[in-house]
Amino acid sequence: EALVLRSHHFKCAQDSSNAAHTLEQHAGSVSVDHISGPEYYRTLSSAYLENFRQVGDSSYAHLARKTLQDILCTISLDRRDRLQTLLKMAELYLEHNTGFHDLGTALQYLSEGITDARRDARSWLQGGIHILQILQNRWSEVYAAGDHVQTQLLDVYRAIVGLLPRIAYFG
Repeated sequence: EALVLRSHHFKCAQDSSNAAHTLEQHAGSVSVDHISGPEYYRTLSSAYLENFRQVGDSSYAHLARKTLQDILCTISLDRRDRLQTLLKMAELYLEHNTGFHDLGTALQYLSEGITDARRDARSWLQGGIHILQILQNRWSEVYAAGDHVQTQLLDVYRAIVGLLPRIAYFG
């Protein structure tokens, strides 16, 4: 994960490439449903995504999406890792030039994550805010996407604002 973060910070494609290569080499020894499996594969997905951002090759974005889809198909609904994976999927669908950029799908993943009653409100709120911060600078894109996406976004805002009293109550 450190290589991915360094790659992002310093805009160094070699670091994200090295991270992906190292994680791929050991992927066979880590099962997705193992306790640390989802985090391992989310990190691999992050390395692919950072490769996409640095190099611009959409095949990396597709690898990131497939990796996240595999996690979602494998882990049970009650795992905390599910929320983190749904948030990563939402973030991935917000990336331009991937071939599958879709605000509506991103908001669906976000909505599924923040409305999961099994998660604590603080996790929902933090994840929701992260995705909304990405959308903050894309208001014209949201406006151009049409009524359906705007309605989804309002539903997400309503869900996030509805979490605030729970945060204040539980501290």
